[in-house]
Amino acid sequence: MPKVKKTFRIEEETASHLGELAAREGVTATELLERAIRAYGSEPYAEPYACHTPSHTPENAADEPPAGAVADDAASVAVAALAEQLAVKDRQIADLSAALVSAQKSIEQAHALHAADKQAALAEPAAPADGAGGQTAAVQAPSRWRRLRDAWRG
Repeated sequence: MPKVKKTFRIEEETASHLGELAAREGVTATELLERAIRAYGSEPYAEPYACHTPSHTPENAADEPPAGAVADDAASVAVAALAEQLAVKDRQIADLSAALVSAQKSIEQAHALHAADKQAALAEPAAPADGAGGQTAAVQAPSRWRRLRDAWRG
C-alpha cells in the first residue's frame, strides 16, 4: 500500500513515549502508529457516537438510540469482559490455594517422617566395628568412657 507523507504536531512527552514504545517493539514510530490506529478501529468501543454519524438527521433522530447508547453498550461489553476475566482469575486463585494447602500438608508429613527417622536413628545402638552383621541386637555399644580409653590406648 502506498504511503502518504503527513505532519502532525504532538507534545514532546508524547513523542518521546512514542519513540520508547517503538524501540521496545523493534519497529518504527510510523509502524507503531499504524498498528495503534488499526487496533483502535477494530475495537468495539471505537464506534462513533450516534450523533456523529452521517445518517443522523433530525427526521430519523427518534428512530435512533440516544447518543450515549453506543457508549453504554460498549461500556457494558467491557464490564462483561472484565467480569469474565475476574471469574477466571478467581478460579485460578482457588486452584493455587488448593495446591498450596496440599503442598503444605506434604511438607508437614515429610517433616514428621524425617523427625521419626532421626529419633529412630538416635535410639538404635551403634553397629560394632568387627562386622558381626546379624548379632548387633545382642551386643551393646561401648560407653563413652570405654571408647575414649580405647582411643588413648590406640
